[in-house]
Amino acid sequence: LQERPPFPMEFGVNIHFTKPVPGEMDLLQKMGCQVVRMDFAWVRIETVKGQYDFREYDGLVAELERAKIRPYFILDYGNAYYQK
Repeated sequence: LQERPPFPMEFGVNIHFTKPVPGEMDLLQKMGCQVVRMDFAWVRIETVKGQYDFREYDGLVAELERAKIRPYFILDYGNAYYQK
C-alpha cells in the first residue's frame, strides 16, 4: 500500500469542522488528501463592523500545516452589515 495514492490532479475534501478529532488529519493525509475546502461564516468572522476575528480557525490551520494539507478557505454566507 502506497503512503499517498497517486491522483492525476490534486485530491481534496470539504469539511465542516474547526477542531478535528485526534487522528482525523492523519486519516485525510493517508488517503491522499492534498486540499481541504472549508467555509468561513462571515457573520462569525466580522461580528464588529471592520474587525475580523479568525481565532476560531487558527487551530484548524495549524493542523492542516502539520499534515501538509493545503487549505482552500471561502468567506461566505453574507453579513448583515453589508446587506439589506
